[in-house]
Amino acid sequence: MERFGQLELDYLAKVIASGTLNSKTGKFTTRLEERFAKWVGAEYAVAMNSAMSVLHTAVAAAGVGPGVEVVCDPVVHFGGAAVMYHNGVPVFCDIDEDSWNMDPDSLEACITEHTGAIICTPMWGNPPDYDGILQVADRYGLPVIEDVAHGVGGSYRGRPLGTLGTIGSYSFQEAKHLTSGDGGMAVTDRTDMVEKMLEMRIIKTTLGWNYRMTELQAGVMLAQMDRADGIISAHHKAGALYCEAAEETQWLVPQRVADGCVNAYHAVAFRFEGDREGISVERFQKTMVEHGCPVSIGYKRRSAAEDPIFTEVLAYGKGCPIRCPHYTGNARYGKGVTPVADRAVPRMVVMPMDVYTPGRTEEYSEKIRAGLKALA
Repeated sequence: MERFGQLELDYLAKVIASGTLNSKTGKFTTRLEERFAKWVGAEYAVAMNSAMSVLHTAVAAAGVGPGVEVVCDPVVHFGGAAVMYHNGVPVFCDIDEDSWNMDPDSLEACITEHTGAIICTPMWGNPPDYDGILQVADRYGLPVIEDVAHGVGGSYRGRPLGTLGTIGSYSFQEAKHLTSGDGGMAVTDRTDMVEKMLEMRIIKTTLGWNYRMTELQAGVMLAQMDRADGIISAHHKAGALYCEAAEETQWLVPQRVADGCVNAYHAVAFRFEGDREGISVERFQKTMVEHGCPVSIGYKRRSAAEDPIFTEVLAYGKGCPIRCPHYTGNARYGKGVTPVADRAVPRMVVMPMDVYTPGRTEEYSEKIRAGLKALA
């Protein structure tokens, strides 16, 4: 299966032949938006130049501004960064240790009079407990932004990831299932939200950011959508093979996928518990590399609550937006704020993924077996 090929070249040729590369006057970006919305089952889709642009405009559309808190999960820092882009204050709740996703009980414990929204992330493509998260959101009247950068091809009880909350944010960055090199897509069923995001995507009568996708990006993405079923199927196959390869090892525990859910498997990830058997994470990683399976550990090997972006307030200077005269809350950062994530993140094992080289998935699954056998 090709990552890129004649299909993308054909679409790019059509874009160039159209005489415009700007989505303001072009037609390919609009075609992509209409196609993507229909594909995931959303009313509206808005294409942008990156997923971070989508997250930022989603935060803005949700009404977040100075002094407003947004509860985020702590495995990655992107949601929290998007909140600070719009002068909001990220608050990190904890995760479920087996799924690595937002814990609804911890989410509810983080909600205060200052809370304006929630950002949840299906980590590595594994769906979180949407029933629990949405019940909390409904109880407090809060919009839910889904950061589904990893989530194309995943579902929760039959619904595609990105369509369960108020706004879904997809990534088309190079490492994702479907890619235009960079780019992103927002989806929503709410007219008020799509109108706000469209306003934020361009400087017009409001303070926008020129987050438009180009026609060239849209052309590549249209080709990628022609390939989507095959790409998603290949990721699911890798997930099944890798999990099967690790089945006999009690100390390498796959992410728990709840009943009725489909993991998108942007990456195949496990929780390392080898220290129970006297195996250090350093020895494990070295052995896997020696067997041709270069695993990575954690994301940044720490909870996002410990990231200097938040602990040292590196955004705007003078302590803003966290230590700002508009903010009277008490958001906390640093070690201990998210104790489950503090323990889990440094133990997250992410396997190498290459679904485009013929036979590579099977090759990696055998290398996983061989490396684990050497450690037994």
